[in-house]
Amino acid sequence: MRAHELPRNLSDAGYLILQVSDDAELSNDYRRRIGTYRGVDRLPPFLYPDDTVRLALNAPLVDDPQIRAALETWFEIHTDATPFLKSFSDAARVLGSMEPVGIRLEIVYCQIAGTDEDDDRRQSHAGSCEGSALVTSFYGFDVSWPSCNHSAILQPGVVPESAEWRSQLNEFGLLGCYSDAVALRDEYVRAYPYPPFEIFLVYQVATSD
Repeated sequence: MRAHELPRNLSDAGYLILQVSDDAELSNDYRRRIGTYRGVDRLPPFLYPDDTVRLALNAPLVDDPQIRAALETWFEIHTDATPFLKSFSDAARVLGSMEPVGIRLEIVYCQIAGTDEDDDRRQSHAGSCEGSALVTSFYGFDVSWPSCNHSAILQPGVVPESAEWRSQLNEFGLLGCYSDAVALRDEYVRAYPYPPFEIFLVYQVATSD
């Protein structure tokens, strides 16, 4: 990424634990049609393993003690209002608990890019973070709700229906230029004035073997 493509203001969001891209694509027909996407909108659809909770939601019970322990580790660590973790060691512990039961996950590191007007929203992510020393490569810019469950790149409405926008996506299904991410956020919010959208810089850190 060229230096002039970096936004002026950056703040650390932290580490995000996601489904690996291939598994996310297989989760439904829509994602399969979209293809490669390595942005933030890949949160695992985990439910707490407690029997009472699962019966109330008409979800299958977790009988395997190893899977139950792995899910309990996940929910023990994810206690903040945002899906981001400040500690890489916590994120790595989740990956380590999931690998033996065949659940493949990926750790990415995210920074929030924005303008001075975005400062109030970015405060929701404020806090100490171990930093980005462990990143291995740059995936690109994503435009998403702060909760990371609705990306303007992935979800229907603008990018999937536009050949022009799709042509601007890189090999990871994200945008390579901050100004493009700003333009997409503006266009998406004009069409769908829902909760605020953040611009995330997404970096690869680690993936389950």
